[in-house]
Amino acid sequence: MLNKQSMPVWMLNDILGGLLGGGVIVTLASVTLLLPHLDAMLKAQKLDDDLKRVRTELGSVRDDYSVIDAEHDKAVEFGRRMKKEADRLSGELDQERQRSRRYASQRQQDLQIRRELVGLRGDFARTVFVIDISGSMAETPNQLDDPSQRPNWGPEESPWLHVRGQVDSWLRYLPVGSFRLICFNDELYEFPTVERRWLSGDKARQEASGYLAKLRPNGYTYTEQALERAAAWRPTTIILFTDGAPTDEEGKLDPDQQSRILERVGGKDWQIPVNVIALNDYLTGDLGLFLQRLAGSTGGGFMGM
Repeated sequence: MLNKQSMPVWMLNDILGGLLGGGVIVTLASVTLLLPHLDAMLKAQKLDDDLKRVRTELGSVRDDYSVIDAEHDKAVEFGRRMKKEADRLSGELDQERQRSRRYASQRQQDLQIRRELVGLRGDFARTVFVIDISGSMAETPNQLDDPSQRPNWGPEESPWLHVRGQVDSWLRYLPVGSFRLICFNDELYEFPTVERRWLSGDKARQEASGYLAKLRPNGYTYTEQALERAAAWRPTTIILFTDGAPTDEEGKLDPDQQSRILERVGGKDWQIPVNVIALNDYLTGDLGLFLQRLAGSTGGGFMGM
């Protein structure tokens, strides 16, 4: 039956007009028979149009997929190249780490050998340099009543200038992990401040050298309080630079202070090697004997300059 759902009236008119124009006799019965076929033709045409549209859309999807697939291949290739580069860099890094470990090990061995050649003893992980800055440390041999007390020095050389250079050199070339300075006469001068505790590294060495350069030796030699202060930091090694035995406020030899020091470091609770660097006539008299006992009773080394 002809209706809006089957065939439009205008289309039916066109078909009938074409038949009539072609001389075909159209009866009502033939029209009635034709209608279902025409309706099927229209549905087939619509399906064909829908199929073409779907095919077009599918082609577009396939094109998009091809682009995505190509991009994916590029990404996979890029990832492969990046992994190869990462593996190469990782290999180089491992080699560099091995070289660094070998260098560090060799350097540590070299530093230990230097320490042994110098004659110092103990573990240098935490080292306190205890430095005499009494007035005699600034005296040159020409200023002494007996210049032979310093046979290793030039006529204008002072122990103080030598000590400053020696501390800088040992901080540079010996296996010192961290360090502090305690300079003493009748007072104590510590570097760094208590808040900073321990120093390490080349920058700290330069700071320490700058600090020593500002000090001016004067006063008498009160070694006892300096050693006690150094021990309070619980170091692994003490290096004592001094040109004389302990003195009192009048600058005279203080045997009581010497006895207290030797008794203290000789006790069972003292476990710190004291390496003594003597800057004077250290082979004769009370000075040499006291300093040698101080080093020997603590397991430290003794060096005369």
